[in-house]
Amino acid sequence: MIPWLATTVAPSLIVCGSVVMAVAGEPLGTVPPGAFVLDQGWQMQSSALIGDEGAELSMPGQLSGTWYKTEVPTTVLSALIRHGVYPDPYVGTNNMMIPDAHDVHNKRFNLARFSHLPDKSNPWMKPWWFCREFQVPRDYRGKVIWLNLDGINYRADVWLNGQQIGHAKDIAGMFKRYRFDVTRQIQPGTTNALANPVPRTIPFGGGSMVNFAASRRSHTRLTSATSLHLPGAG
Repeated sequence: MIPWLATTVAPSLIVCGSVVMAVAGEPLGTVPPGAFVLDQGWQMQSSALIGDEGAELSMPGQLSGTWYKTEVPTTVLSALIRHGVYPDPYVGTNNMMIPDAHDVHNKRFNLARFSHLPDKSNPWMKPWWFCREFQVPRDYRGKVIWLNLDGINYRADVWLNGQQIGHAKDIAGMFKRYRFDVTRQIQPGTTNALANPVPRTIPFGGGSMVNFAASRRSHTRLTSATSLHLPGAG
């Protein structure tokens, strides 16, 4: 594994005992050699159906039942359209067959009847979970391991192997990039699990979508380094 040494980073935050940094000094979409990219193999489901227990959903072996396979970046609506749950809103008047985030709008146009949820509730009013299991290379053992999220929009809670390593109150902003020191949480050579609940959509009255890392050049990845120097950190 080729070490990736950070040269320019923003001030760090302490979240759940891990170092979290908003990254600003490197081009968006840059993936260093040897990075373990996690953009494929995600599963997505509404918390209305699976609950909101991050400590459980972020443990290996929890992806049972009905989930929607997807990759990131994406939006919840885009993924559901790819699965045929909702029609393409850019064709004809299909957008009038998709529930809106705003219930006043839904009531006015009788859109709640198109909800795919069993109780016909608004599918955007509760968070959606994006979960992924992955094997970490054995040669990450003994190294500092960083989880890089490129393109968070707009908030994110981050769970890894049953532990919350990031909170939406800290991880917030339009297409921001964050880096987490996950050396203690990652288990090289075995199965790990990452879970991100996407907060519910704030309704603006038309065409709202739920986003997860929706930048077209974003990446979710793991990197390792034998050492890491933070300028100004001593």
